[in-house]
Amino acid sequence: MPVLEVGGKKKNCRPSRLSTATLCVNAARLPNPYKAIKTGLLAEELGAITSWLVKQKPALFQRLKAVTASCLAQGKDVRIQCWGGRHRSQALAHAVLADMQDAEREGVCLSVLEARLQ
Repeated sequence: MPVLEVGGKKKNCRPSRLSTATLCVNAARLPNPYKAIKTGLLAEELGAITSWLVKQKPALFQRLKAVTASCLAQGKDVRIQCWGGRHRSQALAHAVLADMQDAEREGVCLSVLEARLQ
Protein backbone atom coordinates (compact mmCIF):
# COMPACT_ATOMS: atom_id res chain seq x y z
CA MET A 1 0.00 0.00 0.00
CA PRO A 2 1.62 3.29 -1.05
CA VAL A 3 1.93 6.10 1.48
CA LEU A 4 1.01 9.69 0.67
CA GLU A 5 2.83 11.70 3.32
CA VAL A 6 2.11 15.39 3.83
CA GLY A 7 4.42 17.66 5.79
CA GLY A 8 6.50 20.78 5.98
CA LYS A 9 10.18 21.55 5.65
CA LYS A 10 10.69 24.28 8.26
CA LYS A 11 12.68 23.25 11.30
CA ASN A 12 9.77 22.81 13.72
CA CYS A 13 7.88 20.45 11.37
CA ARG A 14 7.86 16.73 12.03
CA PRO A 15 10.45 14.83 10.00
CA SER A 16 9.45 12.49 7.21
CA ARG A 17 9.04 8.82 8.04
CA LEU A 18 9.69 7.79 4.44
CA SER A 19 12.93 6.78 2.76
CA THR A 20 15.15 9.57 1.47
CA ALA A 21 14.73 7.95 -1.98
CA THR A 22 10.98 8.73 -1.92
CA LEU A 23 9.67 11.21 -4.48
CA CYS A 24 9.16 14.57 -2.78
CA VAL A 25 6.66 16.87 -4.51
CA ASN A 26 7.51 20.49 -3.74
CA ALA A 27 4.18 22.22 -3.11
CA ALA A 28 6.15 25.30 -2.00
CA ARG A 29 6.30 26.14 -5.73
CA LEU A 30 2.60 27.02 -5.46
CA PRO A 31 1.60 30.47 -4.17
CA ASN A 32 1.44 30.69 -0.38
CA PRO A 33 -2.12 31.35 0.85
CA TYR A 34 -0.94 32.31 4.36
CA LYS A 35 -1.29 36.08 3.91
CA ALA A 36 -4.73 35.79 2.29
CA ILE A 37 -5.86 33.58 5.18
CA LYS A 38 -4.46 35.86 7.89
CA THR A 39 -6.02 38.98 6.34
CA GLY A 40 -9.42 37.28 6.12
CA LEU A 41 -9.54 37.14 2.31
CA LEU A 42 -9.44 33.34 2.28
CA ALA A 43 -11.05 30.80 4.62
CA GLU A 44 -8.66 28.34 6.24
CA GLU A 45 -10.50 25.35 4.76
CA LEU A 46 -9.31 22.73 2.29
CA GLY A 47 -11.90 23.50 -0.36
CA ALA A 48 -11.29 27.25 -0.29
CA ILE A 49 -7.51 26.85 -0.33
CA THR A 50 -7.63 24.31 -3.17
CA SER A 51 -9.83 26.60 -5.28
CA TRP A 52 -7.53 29.55 -4.57
CA LEU A 53 -4.42 27.57 -5.56
CA VAL A 54 -6.03 26.31 -8.78
CA LYS A 55 -7.07 29.86 -9.66
CA GLN A 56 -3.57 31.23 -8.98
CA LYS A 57 -1.52 28.58 -10.81
CA PRO A 58 -3.80 26.12 -12.63
CA ALA A 59 -1.17 24.46 -14.83
CA LEU A 60 1.34 23.98 -12.00
CA PHE A 61 -1.32 22.63 -9.64
CA GLN A 62 -2.48 20.11 -12.26
CA ARG A 63 1.10 19.07 -13.08
CA LEU A 64 1.99 18.45 -9.42
CA LYS A 65 -1.28 16.56 -8.96
CA ALA A 66 -0.62 14.40 -12.04
CA VAL A 67 2.93 13.49 -10.96
CA THR A 68 1.72 12.54 -7.49
CA ALA A 69 -1.20 10.46 -8.80
CA SER A 70 1.02 8.66 -11.31
CA CYS A 71 3.52 7.59 -8.65
CA LEU A 72 0.77 6.42 -6.29
CA ALA A 73 -0.82 4.42 -9.13
CA GLN A 74 2.53 2.65 -9.58
CA GLY A 75 2.52 1.73 -5.87
CA LYS A 76 5.25 4.22 -4.97
CA ASP A 77 5.32 6.29 -1.79
CA VAL A 78 5.13 10.08 -2.23
CA ARG A 79 5.79 12.97 0.11
CA ILE A 80 4.16 16.34 -0.58
CA GLN A 81 5.75 19.19 1.29
CA CYS A 82 5.52 22.95 1.50
CA TRP A 83 6.96 25.30 4.09
CA GLY A 84 4.68 24.51 7.05
CA GLY A 85 2.98 21.35 5.82
CA ARG A 86 -0.44 22.76 6.35
CA HIS A 87 -2.07 24.63 3.48
CA ARG A 88 -0.55 23.94 0.04
CA SER A 89 0.60 20.39 0.69
CA GLN A 90 -2.65 19.27 2.31
CA ALA A 91 -4.77 20.90 -0.41
CA LEU A 92 -2.72 19.16 -3.11
CA ALA A 93 -2.86 15.78 -1.35
CA HIS A 94 -6.61 15.92 -0.89
CA ALA A 95 -7.09 17.01 -4.52
CA VAL A 96 -5.08 13.96 -5.66
CA LEU A 97 -7.16 11.64 -3.49
CA ALA A 98 -10.44 13.24 -4.59
CA ASP A 99 -9.64 12.46 -8.24
CA MET A 100 -8.98 8.77 -7.55
CA GLN A 101 -11.53 6.00 -7.90
CA ASP A 102 -12.75 4.61 -4.56
CA ALA A 103 -10.73 1.39 -4.90
CA GLU A 104 -7.52 3.32 -5.68
CA ARG A 105 -8.07 5.79 -2.82
CA GLU A 106 -8.67 2.96 -0.34
CA GLY A 107 -5.28 1.55 -1.31
CA VAL A 108 -3.41 4.72 -0.31
CA CYS A 109 -2.34 5.42 3.26
CA LEU A 110 -2.56 9.18 3.93
CA SER A 111 -0.13 10.39 6.61
CA VAL A 112 -0.51 14.06 7.62
CA LEU A 113 2.36 15.09 9.88
CA GLU A 114 1.16 18.58 10.77
CA ALA A 115 -2.24 19.84 12.00
CA ARG A 116 -5.03 18.69 9.69
CA LEU A 117 -7.22 21.17 7.87
CA GLN A 118 -10.96 20.55 7.51
